[in-house]
Amino acid sequence: MGVEEDEVIINNKANMKKCYLALLAVLLLAGCAVPIIAPNTTPVSTSESKPIPESRIFNNQLVISKAGYGEVVVKRDIGFLGSGCNTDIFIDGKLSAELATGEKVLFYLPEGRHIIGIKPINRGICGGVSVTEETEALVSLKQPLTFRIGIKTTGLYSMDLFINPTAF
Repeated sequence: MGVEEDEVIINNKANMKKCYLALLAVLLLAGCAVPIIAPNTTPVSTSESKPIPESRIFNNQLVISKAGYGEVVVKRDIGFLGSGCNTDIFIDGKLSAELATGEKVLFYLPEGRHIIGIKPINRGICGGVSVTEETEALVSLKQPLTFRIGIKTTGLYSMDLFINPTAF
């Protein structure tokens, strides 16, 4: 091979390195953009959601059926967003359970007004998140209530945890 051919090979190798670096940069930026392009969580029907293990029920009195108490189901959506972080459930300000994606818990609450709060667990990869969301539950013996916990994207690197009543 001549000197000219050697220079072409060297230039091609340099160009390939630049292409690989550009591709790597694009992939890294795309990874950062996942919150923008990742879909919101998806509701799961109550019958398809899994009951949580007893080890993640922190107030056992709330999951025992009693006369004069109404049923309140709290369930968590499925999906990629937030799937690595469980959610703490508070009933009237007291930590009561911890839900993972696709799980549900059935509470029995006295008739009347209650506040259901949610907060991502504050440990591991979820550490430092302190957002608490709350909703009102008007418990009745005649009408079971179902609430859905989900996550929606709200902009660049921004996601909101929510709890809403649901018929799904």
